[in-house]
Amino acid sequence: KKVNYSGWNGLVHKMLLDCYDIVQRIQFGRIVLIESNKRNLSDYVVVSIVQLLLNPYCRSIKGFMELIDKDWVGCGYPFLDPNSRYYFTLFMNILWVMVTFYPKSFEFNNSFINEVYFESFTHRYGTFLARSVQYENNIIYQSPSLWGRIIDNLENYTTNEGFDSMR
Repeated sequence: KKVNYSGWNGLVHKMLLDCYDIVQRIQFGRIVLIESNKRNLSDYVVVSIVQLLLNPYCRSIKGFMELIDKDWVGCGYPFLDPNSRYYFTLFMNILWVMVTFYPKSFEFNNSFINEVYFESFTHRYGTFLARSVQYENNIIYQSPSLWGRIIDNLENYTTNEGFDSMR
């Protein structure tokens, strides 16, 4: 009930519509530029969702890990800042909705999404402690990566054996 009053569902809907509009423009051959500044953290969400919609590789486990490393960690998303968690939560919620409605389009399941989301808050893995790739390189040697644990337990996170990351 509180979710309905918070406007969260409307925000998720609006974000999906914005991403769909960008995808349509790209599919019609238009050039789309998402000009970002560090203050507009919603750009992380838009860029990631658009890639998930356009690129099947990003819907594979390996592709998703690369997406997080490249577009969130590599661009300096402040995972450690409690005020910034809202945007990663928004992204993961939209992804959860997409996987729920289109499970055959993803190699991974909602258990994978829940695991990544939960661990992004625990600070147990260097994956989400970094604010840049350079900083991440120092952290990787000092803490384990969530991706290693996921790869070791892939059977818990995959549902679509027929998934083709080239489609």
